[in-house]
Amino acid sequence: MRRDDPLSTYHAKRDFRQSPEPAGAAHRRPRADTPLQFVIQRHDARRLHYDFRLEWGGALKSWAVPKGPSLDPDIQRLAVEVEDHPLDYASFEGTIPKGHYGAGDVAVWDRGEWVPEDDVDEALRRGKLHFELRGSRLHGSWVLFRTGGDRSQWMLKKRRDRHARAGDGDAVLHEPLPHKAAAPVKKRGRKKASEQPLPELVEPQLAMLVDRPPASDLWAYEIKYDGYRMLTRFDGRRARIFSRNGLEWTERLPRLAQQLTRLKLGPGWLDGEIVVMDEQGHTDFHALQAMLDNGAADVEYIVFDVPWWQGQDLRDQPLTERLAVLDAIFATLPADAALSRSKPLDPRHVGQAVLDAACRLGLEGLIGKRLDAPYRAGRSPHWIKLKCRAEQEVVIAGYTEPRGSRGHLGALLVGVWGDDGQLDYAGRVGSGLDTAGLEAMRKRLQPDETGTCPFRRKPALPGASKVHWVQPRHVAQVRFATWSRDGLLRQASFVGLREDKPAREVVREQARPIKENRAMQTPNTAPRTGTPAAQRGKDAVMGVRITSPERIVFSVPRVTKLDVVRYHEAIAEHLLPQLLKRPLSLLRCPQGTGGECFFQKHIETALPPGVESVEVPASDGTDQQVMVTRPEGIVALAQYGNVELHTWGARAPKPDKVDRITMDLDPDSDLPWTQVVEAAQLTRVLLEELGLATFLKTTGGKGLHVVVPLKATRGWDEVKAFAKAVATRMATIAPQRFTARLSKSQRDGRIFIDYLRNGRGATAISAYSLRAREGAPVSMPLHWDELSTRKDLRGACFNIRNALAHAKDAAAAWADYDAQRKTLSVKMMKALGVEI
Repeated sequence: MRRDDPLSTYHAKRDFRQSPEPAGAAHRRPRADTPLQFVIQRHDARRLHYDFRLEWGGALKSWAVPKGPSLDPDIQRLAVEVEDHPLDYASFEGTIPKGHYGAGDVAVWDRGEWVPEDDVDEALRRGKLHFELRGSRLHGSWVLFRTGGDRSQWMLKKRRDRHARAGDGDAVLHEPLPHKAAAPVKKRGRKKASEQPLPELVEPQLAMLVDRPPASDLWAYEIKYDGYRMLTRFDGRRARIFSRNGLEWTERLPRLAQQLTRLKLGPGWLDGEIVVMDEQGHTDFHALQAMLDNGAADVEYIVFDVPWWQGQDLRDQPLTERLAVLDAIFATLPADAALSRSKPLDPRHVGQAVLDAACRLGLEGLIGKRLDAPYRAGRSPHWIKLKCRAEQEVVIAGYTEPRGSRGHLGALLVGVWGDDGQLDYAGRVGSGLDTAGLEAMRKRLQPDETGTCPFRRKPALPGASKVHWVQPRHVAQVRFATWSRDGLLRQASFVGLREDKPAREVVREQARPIKENRAMQTPNTAPRTGTPAAQRGKDAVMGVRITSPERIVFSVPRVTKLDVVRYHEAIAEHLLPQLLKRPLSLLRCPQGTGGECFFQKHIETALPPGVESVEVPASDGTDQQVMVTRPEGIVALAQYGNVELHTWGARAPKPDKVDRITMDLDPDSDLPWTQVVEAAQLTRVLLEELGLATFLKTTGGKGLHVVVPLKATRGWDEVKAFAKAVATRMATIAPQRFTARLSKSQRDGRIFIDYLRNGRGATAISAYSLRAREGAPVSMPLHWDELSTRKDLRGACFNIRNALAHAKDAAAAWADYDAQRKTLSVKMMKALGVEI
């Protein structure tokens, strides 16, 4: 490469008469105050990879990243430095023809600005470059560093900041854009995020095959259905159905699409599976394929998740919250609706027992899902797959001629893709197809015949049968006994074709060992062997024996488990009225807040004194949740490892009638306290002008709650619609200050008015409850007169050390709460445009 032309290597490798790539030329270095652009292009060449390019020196410095970027700071990706590219390449999308350098499809995956944190020339010479990305997908601080003696070998790694996502592997590669893709960088200014509409496409979360179930109670299990994964987009007018790889199947499933359209749901996305059931109630993949080949008249759609609903992106919410939204959706459906709900299995089955029970029932297997985990596109350790029988997806790359009385074809020759992008032979599949199936398979494969063997190495096949090689584009699902040492399937039997899965994604599925840490285990509260009885009984509070009293629950300040229990004992007279008769969600931190915390609505062991089970409405009838009845119940929950108490907005014996609205003012983390105060005051004015009373409390976090006491006359859907209308009105009045959209990427310096706390099954932090955050903060009731711009009341302003001292004033501020209950009238609702 000539020193005066950084693009000479780029030009030498390409024939621009045949390739659509821009020829371009090097430009002068921009002014120091001019933002620099970056682009990442998804390049499906001989092997799929991602091209990472940074503008510098009038060209694009470029690296090929085989596995793509990861947001996990513990994962570093190989990045091979390649030739500089022209700046025009930043907007290039198209197909480089076969036989040319880089042949394959190129598409822009992310682009935006990059900000160097070093002297770039010196950093590139030294081999370590720190920088910030401001793109549509990637944000925050990153590092590129050279490895070993080969100067082209670098590593790309996310640095730890608020944009990092530990444990998510390559999930970001499969996620849709958080908003429409950024336009090319022309004006050289920072782009502002646009308001997010209903996504055109949602990429599904996929399960990871593991060798055994986790021993933790943090998981919910569902039946593993043998069908086609489908996501449905509802826009309020029609339903459109998409396969897991983004292909639209609406016309392929006309009857189902019509039935779903008639439900008039949305706007939103539902995630599920289309299946056909046999007489025993098990899914029948053969029958599903036959049904699809004959118009798909009677397929069943089973729904198990809701990634997006009614203007809210729910993918960042834990599974428990998404399931509550799903419950609310199904509660409104008619009995003959064309979709059904996947029901979690009995939660009393934990660990290996749950899989053993499923296999005894003749099921294909189970899908396990972490109750506290978000919805992430791509494979994630938060969804796991457990199989009762060994199955594998394979790519059909050829077939043999039949022998004897067998007709149409002999055996399918199948393979899986290796790590280097080549197809490895995985064996023959000869059984599982009847005569009609053999005939249909040959007709399907004949148009794709080729004279070249697609496998890395041509397999040695017994006998003299003629082999027909085919393009490796068809995916089959097979059942088999085991893998041989040579990597071949033994006793493989054909199950069906997978038209919903791209052939390029088929690799050998190997069960990974489940990774668990102590924080994931259900705590054993039994006394340790050999502990003297006198020692076991000395730490008792309200008659509740406290185990591990010296365990650290908060490290800043240092708070032990016994301190937490004592706080609940002292605050019980104020806390109990907030909890009485209300179903609860518990945030448990068995190993302290520095360990893993998770939400729980049930206690699977015998309920302690002062805690009862309450029946609440659910989509499939009723469910049981925890409810506190006496002060010792609060202490017992603290002994159980509970830190936070979250309450329903309704009470027994009428849990289907709402008696409280909670408007959660959740500001962008950079907003000053003054704007939070103003938001609370404006919310108060709007609600009181409608004729409702308002009460105020801190959340123990960065926001405030405005709480409205109601007479329990209306159901969840009506109250949620009203709360949403309040949030929408606020966002309409001052769109530069407020948003009613859940996604954090949409807040952009605004306050999110969270009305979702008012849906069926949703909860809000209770007044006087601790929060599992640094400083051991407490959610504290306030009088409106205490709200002032001069004193920031967020975070740990009220905490475990001073909450009791403030409790008397807090109780006085809410003294007439019950007396101020109002009926949510038709007039109030119509004033905000809510249809009754």
